[in-house]
Amino acid sequence: MSLVDKRLEGPVVGVRFENDQVVGEYFLGSDKSPDEFLKEFADTFGTVPQVASLLVEMPKRDGATKHLPLAEVETGSPPFVAEPIPDQKLEEIFGKYRDEDTSARLAFPDWEPQNMHPGTFRSGGSQYFANFIEWGTSTDPTDIPGSFGIEFGIDLYNGAVGTRGSVLPGDICGPNFRDQFIAKNYSWNSWWTASGAGSLALAYPYADLNDFLDSCGRNAMTIGFASPQDMPIWGAGPWGMEITTMIDAKPGVTSSSSLGGGAQLVNSASCPFDGSVAFTDCMGIPVIPPPGVAVSRTSLATWRGWTAAYDKCWASGSWGSAAPTVSTC
Repeated sequence: MSLVDKRLEGPVVGVRFENDQVVGEYFLGSDKSPDEFLKEFADTFGTVPQVASLLVEMPKRDGATKHLPLAEVETGSPPFVAEPIPDQKLEEIFGKYRDEDTSARLAFPDWEPQNMHPGTFRSGGSQYFANFIEWGTSTDPTDIPGSFGIEFGIDLYNGAVGTRGSVLPGDICGPNFRDQFIAKNYSWNSWWTASGAGSLALAYPYADLNDFLDSCGRNAMTIGFASPQDMPIWGAGPWGMEITTMIDAKPGVTSSSSLGGGAQLVNSASCPFDGSVAFTDCMGIPVIPPPGVAVSRTSLATWRGWTAAYDKCWASGSWGSAAPTVSTC
């Protein structure tokens, strides 16, 4: 394999895979070896990852680094096409939560998913963050305004004050502040998102790794879609469009974190779609959608005071208008 063009300005830090039904990234600084990652991938999806590009860390003028631009993989061989996810594996991924009433109709349909099943759980040396998202029959991703993407996340909180990118006295984060949660929000092992339909890469999934303007007391675990209107519509019967996201993160240094979560719209107007700028660095400005369109859909409000001592999963139905309920992970 000819890995990279010599014009690349920085080190390769990971690989991006774009199978027809699952898209994600594996990072070379992972706590999991490539063999361990490949085994977990095969156990989950019944196939192998189809590598599409390399993740390259590139320097900024101010001495910092940009987040993971992409570089095409040149192999000198015909393109490899992975086998599709077997139906049995699709049922394992998407069938777990199909036991609830989806017959309701939203009085004024917007873009919000009807049902969300978020959760975080510890397994082996990883802290996982999952979101199962089900639009139901009243809405789907094509209802999202055309210049907006969407991000799904689970947030960890610890009460620290200050701003992560600040240089102002009294507003600077403490030492190793990103580690002071049940999971670190940097140097993930991997992440993925899956749908039963094909062409998921057309929605431009990305990991939202830029936390420059976040509070020192918040670790966001977020996967976004820069063009959700192009998500492949898949889902039989009453369930409508379904999609799952998963983050495999490294454990932090605390035994408990406060929780919040949901989905939010983020503007894609400032983003080129050619890989020259990572979506995590350009999505979201401005964040105001057209009049009458919701900005966000909560799955767990922070005021509820829920915490995770490693494991906590919940269900959020009725487009976010009903109180969340604890579920098994």
